Order: sequence, then C-alpha cells, then structure tokens
Amino acid sequence: MEVRAQIDDRAVYMAGETISCTVVLKNPNAGPESGPKNLAWLSAQIHCQCQFDDALLRAPPNNGTREESSDLLKQRPHLQTTSFVPTKGETGMCSMSTEAIVLACDVRLEPGEKKTYVYTDVVPFDSPPSYRGHMVMYSYKLTVGAQRINGLTKMLKIPFRVLCIPEHALLPRAVALANPYSCQEEDVDSVTLAFHRIMSIASQRSARTLSVACHRGTVVRCLPMKDSYRLGEEVSFTLDFSTGTVVCQQVSVTVQCEENIPQECWANHARIQPAVKSYSKRHNFCLHTKRLHFNLPIPLTATPSFTTDLVIFSWKLHFEFLLCVKSASMTSMPVQRATRSHTPTRALPPSSPLRMPDELRLGNSDTPTETLSWDFPINVLPSHPSHVAVLAGRPPSQSVIL
Repeated sequence: MEVRAQIDDRAVYMAGETISCTVVLKNPNAGPESGPKNLAWLSAQIHCQCQFDDALLRAPPNNGTREESSDLLKQRPHLQTTSFVPTKGETGMCSMSTEAIVLACDVRLEPGEKKTYVYTDVVPFDSPPSYRGHMVMYSYKLTVGAQRINGLTKMLKIPFRVLCIPEHALLPRAVALANPYSCQEEDVDSVTLAFHRIMSIASQRSARTLSVACHRGTVVRCLPMKDSYRLGEEVSFTLDFSTGTVVCQQVSVTVQCEENIPQECWANHARIQPAVKSYSKRHNFCLHTKRLHFNLPIPLTATPSFTTDLVIFSWKLHFEFLLCVKSASMTSMPVQRATRSHTPTRALPPSSPLRMPDELRLGNSDTPTETLSWDFPINVLPSHPSHVAVLAGRPPSQSVIL
C-alpha cells in the first residue's frame, strides 16, 4: 500500500493561515494474485521543532515538552513502534504542536483502488517563524502517520515555512473599517487584517533627522526614508555631509541581522556573544561629496524580526565612516601641454569647460584617519506568503510504502 501526501497551494504560510494537505492511499498491486490491503488508521499533525546546543543553552522554564516526551517514550517503549508520535526521531524540543486529527480508520483497498483524504489545520498565531540561526533553529513539519494491521507505524514528514505576524499588527475585528462602496458586510479574517496592518506600517515615511557626531564635531546628517521594511524591499537612506564639521573620506553601509540569546537561557555559566550576519553592502568614497543616497535590498529568503523566550532576532544598518584626523590638504602639479607647430589651434576663452587647466589638484596620500562605527536599528516585517513562496518552488510532497 502506498501513501502519498502533498501540501496544497504553496510551501510558505503565515501564522494564523489554514494549511491544507492532500493524502492519497493507493493499492498498486493490480495483478490476479494480489489481494485487498487493510489500513488500521491514518492521522496527521503539525509541529514546530526547536533545536539548540544543550551544552551552551537551556530551555526556558515554561517549556518542558522535551523532557515530558522523552520520559514518556522511555516508560512505554511500545509507543515508539505502534503509536503516532510525530516528534519521534527529532532532535531538540517541540515548541508547538497542533492536535492530531484522525483522517481514516479501518480502510480496505482493493487491487488498483485509491482513496483521497484532505487534512486542514490552522497554524497558531503565537507560533515562532521558521528560522535557521547560529545557535537556535525553528523548523516546521506536517507529519502524516499510517499503520497497517499487525504492522509498524510509518510517517511522512513534509517541511514547510512559516512567517510570523508581529504583535502590534494583530488588531481586533472591530478596528476594521467597512467598505463604503459595498452594500453587503464583508467578513474579513484576522490574517487579512494583520497583513493590511503590516502594509500600513511598512508604508509610513519617517520624518526623523539624525546627526552622527564624534568627539571632534558633527560628521553627517542622516535622513532615513522609513523605519520598517518588508522582506524583498530595499532600504533607502540619505547621508548629508554638507553640514558636517569633520571630513569623511569613505563610508560603508551593511544590512545586518543580529541574534541575541537572553542571559537566563545561558547554560553552565557560558557567555554567548550576539551572532551577526551580513547581507547586502555598499561602499562609497565621499570626500568633497555633499549628499549620498543608497538602496540596499533585503532578501526574501531572510527571516523577519521576532522575539521568543529563547532568542531575540533583530535587524540593523551598520555604518562605518573613515574620518580624517586632520584637514585633507591638497597639492598642485603644473600641467604640461603638448604643442604641434603644423596644426593650427584656436585659443579658447578662460571660462570654457574644454580649456585645459594650468594645474591639477592632488590629494595627500598619507592623511591620518580614524574609523567611526554606528548602528541604526530597523524593523523588518514579513511579506505576503505567496510572494515568498515563489523562491521556494513547488509545494513539497512525500510518499511511503506500507
């Protein structure tokens, strides 16, 4: 007997959305000697597995799923082969799991016959997002389990990705504005309202002006276009050097994400430093430059900002300014013109842009400099799951022979 399961629609979902999976049972033996096959039960469940190093981290006090599930399997060894345990064989801690749903019981398939079942469930709103970090990893799987009579339990584990919804984007239904052009009252679910709220937050322009200064004076005036961005958008920023009193030669900007582990989750007196990962970067020479504008993309494959009991994941723009300790001096070098007696030339006026200058201005090659670093925090929000799913390809599927 063959069991095949495939997630419908796409491979990326938002927390609070309904996920659907089609399960097909088939008896492939169609010969005269083959007989009917019986299936005892068919069940499905969604769970999120959290993996980390026990030597460096310990689970938060309110999470005892790992200890309870492992102790239960040790006390009852027969559960490992005859019961539906989706986390069997997984490493780490189960941070979230839905209730197991029985799709079918006592199914009889004749040779060449097949039956189709549809499993639907809702990903909880408070679920953490799919994340693969330096110290912590959250992964989601839809597990389909089946067992034949007098046989062992076999499971299909289908991975998929989940995007979380920020808490400030969850609005009550009463806040939703009615459509003035519709005669009928529209029933809008909470996920749609939350995504509209995310789009509203990401579209708000910033009116702030920030000044970056050192002990010798002002370096640059920063004008951020927005404070919140969605996955796949470009971070826009403008640097104004016209009001600075300290000369800046070079500037580099990097989009970075940072993983912080709370101190109460450290194990064995370990000191864990924040893990920083860089994505897009831009480097510019800005000597004698008044204004500089840049756009840095945020990849769709990244994880939006989120916070759990075990990890704090945030985004920032990392700036590095190369400052001149002394004023940049200039040297002059005379220009030698090549003359040809056989070619008639016409004298150009002194104000003409085509006239060769009498001397060239050269910068000093050994100017003493110092580096100034500055971080600007940004908020990264999730994009629509259908947009993110374009990079994930076809919906995943698995099959097994019982």
